[in-house]
Amino acid sequence: PRHKEQEMIDTLKLHLQNSNTIRIESSQAEKISVTTKANVGTGEAQLYPLATMSNGKFLDGTKAYLNTDTFQLDLTSRGAFLKFSMPKVYHGGEHNIYPIGKGGASKVFDKVEQSLADNGVDLPYSLNSEHWKVSRADLFNNAITEYPFYAYNAVFSMLQGKRLKGRQYGGTGFLWANKSRQVSAYDKIAEMGEKGGEIPKALEGENVARVELRAMTAQAVRKNLPFANGGEVLSRWGDSRQAYTNKIQDLVFRFDDIQEAIKLVQLEEIEKLKAIKANKRYYLQHYLNMVGVSSMLEMFGGWDGIRTAFMEIEPDPSNRRRKIERLEKAYFEASTLMEGIDPVPVAQLYEELKTKLLSEVA
Repeated sequence: PRHKEQEMIDTLKLHLQNSNTIRIESSQAEKISVTTKANVGTGEAQLYPLATMSNGKFLDGTKAYLNTDTFQLDLTSRGAFLKFSMPKVYHGGEHNIYPIGKGGASKVFDKVEQSLADNGVDLPYSLNSEHWKVSRADLFNNAITEYPFYAYNAVFSMLQGKRLKGRQYGGTGFLWANKSRQVSAYDKIAEMGEKGGEIPKALEGENVARVELRAMTAQAVRKNLPFANGGEVLSRWGDSRQAYTNKIQDLVFRFDDIQEAIKLVQLEEIEKLKAIKANKRYYLQHYLNMVGVSSMLEMFGGWDGIRTAFMEIEPDPSNRRRKIERLEKAYFEASTLMEGIDPVPVAQLYEELKTKLLSEVA
C-alpha cells in the first residue's frame, strides 16, 4: 500500500524560455555537444546565443545538449528543455517503478540541480519555480495482476481510445495516441528485462501492468494536469492522482461494464464473418486462418518479426517466400481480424485492471 501523498509522476520535461540566462562554467564547456546547421536558403550558419559562458562569451550554435544518467538538457533557439524521470532520480537511477512522496520530489529537484552544477551548468532559477514551464509530463500507475500481461491482450485490443488512435507493439504493449496525448499500457517487468534494469525483490515473480498517461505538449499539460510549472508540481503535489484517474477512465476505461465493449466487438466480428461467408464457401476456415495469423503477428511483433523468424525456420529462400505468401494471403483475404473473445474471463480481466489502475496506487 502507498501513502496518499505519493504521486505518480514519472517523466517530467521543463522549459525555460531564455536558455542564454543559463551560465556554463567555461572549464567544463567541452562536456556540452554543440551542433550547427546551415540556413537552407543562404548557406549561412544558424547561430544562436544558447547559453552564457563564465568567461563572458556566449555558447553559440544551432542546438546544444548535455545528457547524463540523471537528466537530458537541450539548449535551443526556443529555450532550454530539461528532462528527467522523478522516481528514477529518486531511486539513484536503478528503476522508476514506484511513485514518490512530496519530500522525495523536492529532493529530486535538488539532486537534478546539483547534478547540473557538477557538470558546470548554473541555472538562473530553481526548478521549483514558475520560470520553468512543464512541456511534458508522464503520469503512471502499476497494477500487480493475477495473470501475465499477454492474458489481457483481448481487453486492451477492445479498448479503442477516445480521440486517440490505438495500436499494439511488440506483443508486450499497447499505445493510444494523438499528437498531444498518449496512453500506454505495457508489461513493466518485461520492459525492465529488455533494458537490463534490476527488478526490486518485492516484485520478483509478479506480473506488473503499467499504464501511463502522457501529456506531450505544454498545452496538453495545462488542459489535462493540475500543474503548469515547476513550482506547481510541488505546491499541487497529490492532485495528479485524480487527474490521472479521470483521464484514463475517460480516454480508455470508459465502459462501466466490459459487456458493452464485448458487444461492439462481437457485432464487428459477426459482420466480418458475414462478409467472408458471402464470398467464400468454407468461410469459417478462412476466418480461423486469419485469426491465427493475427495471433502470430502479435507474438512475433509484426511482419518484419515473422520474416526474420522464417529465415531461421526455412533456410531455403523460395520455400520461405511461399510460406510467408501463404500467411499474407490468409491475413489479407478479408478485413484484419481480432482474436476470439470469451466474454466471461475478459469481463473479469477488465474489472481487475480497471479496479487496480483507477482505485489503487501500487
